[in-house]
Amino acid sequence: MPPQRSRQFRPRWWWMIAVGCVLPLGLLGADTSGPGAMGSGSWQPFGFFTSAVYGWGEKLGLLACLVIAVAGLGYAAALMRQVYAADTGTPAMQKVAAAVRAGANAYLRRQFSVVGLLIVLITGVIIAAKWPWAPETTVHSVEELQVIALGRGLAFLLGALFSAAVGFTGMRLATTGNLRVAAAARQNFGQAMRLAYRTGAITGMFTCGLGLLGGVLLLLVFGELAYEILVGYGFGGSLLALFMRVGGGIYTKAADVGADLVGKVEQSMAEDDPRNAAVIADNVGDNVGDCAGMAADVFESYSVTMVAAVMLGYAAFGYKGMIFPLLVQAVGVLSSMLSTALVGRGIVQGNSAVAMHSINRGFWRSAALSSVGFLTLGAIYLHFDPAYIVERGIDKGMYQELFDTPQLRQVLGLSWEESEPLQALVARLRQWRNGPERVAEATLRLEEKVERYRSQALYAWRQLPLAERLRLAEQPLLAAELKPEERERFAEYGHAAPQEARPTLTLLQLAQVRYHVPLVPGLNYRVVLCCLLGILLAVALNKCTEYWTSTEYSPVREVVKSSYTGHATNIIAGMALGLESSVWAILLIAAAILGSVLIVGHPDHLLFMAFGVAMCGIGMLTLTGDTISMDVFGPVADNANGIGEMGYNRTEQGDELKEGEEGYLPPDQYQAARQILADLDAVGNTTKAITKGIAIGSAVLAAVSLFASFIAVLVTGSEEKIGQLLIGDFVSGASKLTVAEPLVLIGVLIGGAVPFLFSAMTIRAVGRAAYLIVIECRRQFQDPAVMSGSKSPDYGRVVSICTATAQKELIGPGLLAIGTPLAVGFLLGPFALGGFLAGMILSGQLLAVFMSNAGGAWDNAKKMIEDEPRTEKTGKYSEKHKASVTGDTVGDPLKDTAGPAINPLIKVMNMVSLLALPLVILHNVHDGLGNVVVGAVIASVAVLAVIWAWYRSKQESAEVRQIEEELEQEALTAAGSSR
Repeated sequence: MPPQRSRQFRPRWWWMIAVGCVLPLGLLGADTSGPGAMGSGSWQPFGFFTSAVYGWGEKLGLLACLVIAVAGLGYAAALMRQVYAADTGTPAMQKVAAAVRAGANAYLRRQFSVVGLLIVLITGVIIAAKWPWAPETTVHSVEELQVIALGRGLAFLLGALFSAAVGFTGMRLATTGNLRVAAAARQNFGQAMRLAYRTGAITGMFTCGLGLLGGVLLLLVFGELAYEILVGYGFGGSLLALFMRVGGGIYTKAADVGADLVGKVEQSMAEDDPRNAAVIADNVGDNVGDCAGMAADVFESYSVTMVAAVMLGYAAFGYKGMIFPLLVQAVGVLSSMLSTALVGRGIVQGNSAVAMHSINRGFWRSAALSSVGFLTLGAIYLHFDPAYIVERGIDKGMYQELFDTPQLRQVLGLSWEESEPLQALVARLRQWRNGPERVAEATLRLEEKVERYRSQALYAWRQLPLAERLRLAEQPLLAAELKPEERERFAEYGHAAPQEARPTLTLLQLAQVRYHVPLVPGLNYRVVLCCLLGILLAVALNKCTEYWTSTEYSPVREVVKSSYTGHATNIIAGMALGLESSVWAILLIAAAILGSVLIVGHPDHLLFMAFGVAMCGIGMLTLTGDTISMDVFGPVADNANGIGEMGYNRTEQGDELKEGEEGYLPPDQYQAARQILADLDAVGNTTKAITKGIAIGSAVLAAVSLFASFIAVLVTGSEEKIGQLLIGDFVSGASKLTVAEPLVLIGVLIGGAVPFLFSAMTIRAVGRAAYLIVIECRRQFQDPAVMSGSKSPDYGRVVSICTATAQKELIGPGLLAIGTPLAVGFLLGPFALGGFLAGMILSGQLLAVFMSNAGGAWDNAKKMIEDEPRTEKTGKYSEKHKASVTGDTVGDPLKDTAGPAINPLIKVMNMVSLLALPLVILHNVHDGLGNVVVGAVIASVAVLAVIWAWYRSKQESAEVRQIEEELEQEALTAAGSSR
């Protein structure tokens, strides 16, 4: 019988993507009459294309991003066809792969059914929370506020769906590719290696392609409202990723721990011995944890960093800063397409070193291509003329001088009906906003009036021909009294400091020195260099993680040496390694943040610095396609190795194939194929560990960027006013986040504690599930037919235990992530919530790196010992090996459950805080000026949810209690018979 090949894969969603791309072109005629999209109350869907606000560079750039995102998905579809068309091996191999695929499908189906209702509920809550029930802001019209509320809810749903799609694709392709890699290993090394990597590349390209597609579509549809709506998109991706990480992590490590303890330690069995009832669940777990969970995790880092960069870019640079992050991400998609296509090309024979070298070359190739791409892009796009800089100044407050200068009022055709200068009105409005009159009717009416003048000035400026705007920008027109710090800024922007007490300034000078527009005419390359710093950080974290977890370096070798003296010394060595590695990882991240700050420069530019940090994260995530490809490679190779162990030279019923039968491999071919799979599995262990380090680093940069967005919203009071944020106000707001304030310190302490409670809940869940699996495996091993191999164990029973336990433990950590920031914010106020986020980011990063690297080191130490010669004191089944298995078992829930899940936890709590902040400012119990009862009710519900989640995490299931009762009864019976 010739090797079976699957039917060609025909993605049925392709026509939907095509429609999504054609639709914007069909709506180019959207009406944008009136003052334009920027705060005028005239928003129209797809008005981005015909708006006078954006130039052809922005319009063509976003269309190019759309095309590149779809091209990335098309490339993934082409790779998918290659994978599906590959040889699927023998019936025995197909049976094992089908069992793994069925278990993974059943798990995700059940998870989505559990989480789906919660996602729909939260969508409604997000819309209701933003809906203008009693409008108190006037930057947007009521209709625009309704659009923002609906758009944010739908963006949340879109982010959740895309995150789920990325996770499902990762799982589905891994359970498809594993079989084909095992089949290809019977032919040669190169074919198997390419199939494994391309399976990962499919998931990688789906991750960055869908991430970019979602952001571009939201910006195309909603225009300048998008920076407020994208928050929902990031939150949806983060929340779904948290559930995927927690659920998948509990599943995979419960199965892994159970399989190792009973199979390896107690029965001295091989890794994927078919007599072990947990072996199928272990392989299923690799897919739902390492593939689905990791893909969703990096997708949410991708989308959340995009959200932070877009918000901060708009506040610092205007619409160019809002669009540039998407252009950089598009460059990353193109680079990943080129680099992943070349990995493994030309390789026929090889070993783990050859495969690792090829994968590393692909990573470096992508880094080089991305760097060249966005350096070129920045040189073309980031040119600013004086008219643009003045427009940013007008948006931030210079409209006051335009109205208060009769000559400019006449040139611009501005209408003025007030008896006092506009600057006096704005000063009064600021005073009222910061006092008890904040929500008074008079404050709202004055805010509406000032906003009307701001919009009128912006519209009038944009209606002037470009040549006239350039002339006015550099013509001395304004006599202004300058503060000493404003005089000092002239030199920074290349102007001679005026000597007069009341000099006559150009509009350009006033925008720069008074309104802190951090731009000079010409090329501004600083944010591009921040992107390059992000690439360097990814490479540095790659090397740092490899040093602490790879078998090639001394830290893991020290763990191997410690295993010789027993289980306890193995644990001690691994813990010390993990703790030290956290220090070096955080120093690298701190160096990248410091580098971004130094590149941006002036200390007055804190908001610009925050944008630089966000662009550092964007640069780092241009390597998303390659990062995910490397990560998914690991479980695909691991599963393929298991399929080879259980399916080579066996019939579909599990009997040994005889020489001459179809599918039989002679001893030399069998050994060669098994060695190929073992080499790929070893490479996969290293790539998984490396990508975890990059994922943690990207999570921290995203969190720091979101924290800066949080401060910006805290200062302005709402997202829609972030474009008017002044640097001075940003500095003033940030200075209030000090631990000298008791409530801020309390927030820091609570925030620092949450990752520890979260980790305890997830690790405890793994322990409970592993307890059930160990009992079940021991029970099945008591059957002599199972032990002899004449009867297959009940794999489905262990799969069911893992699925049920993971789903039961899924909701609690999610409620902790959502409820804790709400409780802190509404009880202690917005500044305490800022302290909460700071403490959570720091402790979460340190704890995540510790758990990830310690677990990875224990795992690789075990593998090093397994490769030693088998003697009484070395190699498999020795006491040294058993000590290493104990370390690996302890490290499993650290590196694959709790540690990776802290990444989405950090970002979920950041997104919840950012979304809830306007309500927290208004209704918090501590100093809110709105309805304190509303704040008390929300805080009470949040506290109850957190308490329930904690209580439920400590409750044992009825099945565990039943087993304990049976064990106690057996002990009593044994004690009675001994008398």
